[in-house]
Amino acid sequence: MNLITIWHKAQSGFRRLRQELCPGPRILLYHRVAEPPSDPQRLAVSPRHFAEHLEILRSTAHPMSLAAFAASMREGTLPPRAVAITFDDGYADNLLAARPLLERFDVPATVFVATGQTGSEEEFWWDELERAVLSPAELPEVLSLRIGARDYGWRSTPRTRLYRELCTALRTLSREARASVMQTMRTWSGIEAAGRTTHRTLNAPEIYRLAYGGLIDIGAHTVSHAFLSAQTPAVQHNEIDGSCRRLQAILGRPVRSFAYPYGTPVSFSSVAIDCLRGAGVPLACANYFTRVGPRTDPYRLPRVLVRNLDGEDFSRHFQAFLNG
Repeated sequence: MNLITIWHKAQSGFRRLRQELCPGPRILLYHRVAEPPSDPQRLAVSPRHFAEHLEILRSTAHPMSLAAFAASMREGTLPPRAVAITFDDGYADNLLAARPLLERFDVPATVFVATGQTGSEEEFWWDELERAVLSPAELPEVLSLRIGARDYGWRSTPRTRLYRELCTALRTLSREARASVMQTMRTWSGIEAAGRTTHRTLNAPEIYRLAYGGLIDIGAHTVSHAFLSAQTPAVQHNEIDGSCRRLQAILGRPVRSFAYPYGTPVSFSSVAIDCLRGAGVPLACANYFTRVGPRTDPYRLPRVLVRNLDGEDFSRHFQAFLNG
């Protein structure tokens, strides 16, 4: 081995060590840029606050696309304050409210779309459940449900508690089982299946418009926002492959990234990762906090969930994210 080769190897090693020891970098997770009347899941960031976030990131960090972030991560060349922005689910406000602000500050982003909602008049199940439990002026005193293999019953239960418990019970169900429960909830609460325009999701032409110009990339997020580890391998394959194929048909190009619904370590497994490899998807994002470095698994990219913080609080939290 000659001296030049030794020098290059040493420099590469120093870059990797610096990336592992220095503050940051981070991948940020958003869901919505909106001000809905209620937000029990705390998914929405107001347009004003999101603009403040972007201004801070543009002036104090190094915004990158997720693809460039992942490539630099593998090479050990990520800047210490590198940041990539991602959105989960595929709400229409990602186009209507988020994109104009991303364009104003010239900050790239990736939007992960659950394709089963594409163009649907129905809301995501957690939004519809909110409408069924928290919105009606009056509700029946008793609710009895068969969820999976268990019988559940509630009587005069506070609505916020009922909503939380139902979210937990429904999260791991199959698409068909959850749809059956939601039909029962509509009948029980008297709500219609058609959702609110404030909670609608992207349709196919809007997904194409969102990706047009290259500032925003589109990734897959399963078909039905499935809790993958609770599904059979065949269902996991269909959820992942179906989502990727649907987006490829809309965009006219392969999908290169994915985000696991829920994203906790227990919500996906090696089965899902094998499905992604088989679909030709080279990277996937989770939803838990840990340091990013050259040894980070590209199929387990950690992210920081961002709430509706004003600029001052976001700046303080972001510094904590970088140093965490």
